[in-house]
Amino acid sequence: MWYLKKMWLDHEFGIDAVVIHYTCTPLGGSPDWLQPHETRLMEKNATVKQGLGGTTLVGEDQVATLQVTERPASAPSNARVKVLRMPTSVWNPQTSSFAENYLFHYFFEVWQQGRQWTTPSVTEEIVSKEIEYLDWLGNVPGLCAHWSVYDGDAFVYAPTETPEFIERFGEDSPLRSHKFYGSQDRNLFSRLKWAMTLQLPLPRRWRTKVRGPKGAPVIQGWHVGFVEAPTPPGEFPRAREEWTGYTIHTL
Repeated sequence: MWYLKKMWLDHEFGIDAVVIHYTCTPLGGSPDWLQPHETRLMEKNATVKQGLGGTTLVGEDQVATLQVTERPASAPSNARVKVLRMPTSVWNPQTSSFAENYLFHYFFEVWQQGRQWTTPSVTEEIVSKEIEYLDWLGNVPGLCAHWSVYDGDAFVYAPTETPEFIERFGEDSPLRSHKFYGSQDRNLFSRLKWAMTLQLPLPRRWRTKVRGPKGAPVIQGWHVGFVEAPTPPGEFPRAREEWTGYTIHTL
């Protein structure tokens, strides 16, 4: 799952409500609006959530909780905004498989001064792009990419993984990065993951994907967990975390 912000601008007076209708199809597919599909009310004076909302390791025996807060959406005063939950892939019956590249179709239904009208349907191609963080020193036990399409109103927090870890320990390893936040003992999880990454060759390539409409800009940064040299030797290394600057990707 990832997030996509959609916006409607009130260019006329007397608009009482706006609803976005949307659905997804495989490439080459067309929407059938007579079939069940998603609808969401566009919100005036909308707020968006920010913050990881999980816990991250900041020391050997300490975790810090990052609270989720709300703030006004980045939008003009005449805007109506909704952040949509989007699938990472859709089922393609022709290939009997899930496809990461697919079509996103939507239109707006408008109530204005007692009448109801709709806009033409719009179709956007959804694509993905792999990004990676290169660890040359071997002092990164794990990191998370945070990214948002268009602006910073719809951030996704995506744990990363190294292909070598999957090759050696398997897709179903209990220490896959995306399982960190569901772990009952995150300290133990981090220690075990660190011991396993020591077995992997350098440089270690931590990879994940960003997604969005084709041609759209994606703002992306890294939340990196580092480890320091053990002091005294033999102890589990102390950890620190760092938020990097942002990179702009074009999908």
